[in-house]
Amino acid sequence: MKSLFSILVFSLCIFCSCSQSNKETSQQEQSVSETDTITAVAAANEDSTAVMTSTITCPKCGFSAEETMPTEVCQLAYTCKNCKSVLHPKGDDCCVFCTYGDHKCPSMQ
Repeated sequence: MKSLFSILVFSLCIFCSCSQSNKETSQQEQSVSETDTITAVAAANEDSTAVMTSTITCPKCGFSAEETMPTEVCQLAYTCKNCKSVLHPKGDDCCVFCTYGDHKCPSMQ
């Protein structure tokens, strides 16, 4: 979702520089177009609200716990609060939330 937001902001920057260089664009058309672009960026922000908690279920004992996911890094290990097993991501998953959680981590959402 961050990349979608970046693309929209980049598009807005390009649009603004193109609008300034194009003298044939009327003030009214420019105002409407900028409003549409700003509305699109705002809509992307509303849609990109990430879930910040996930319930991790231990594959060994079946115990579940709701945990807050970090936003800046991937969590590569998690210790089960019940059986004390250390869980690690499997396959191509980036973190334990993507493997064992009911929600993917914020960077994958």
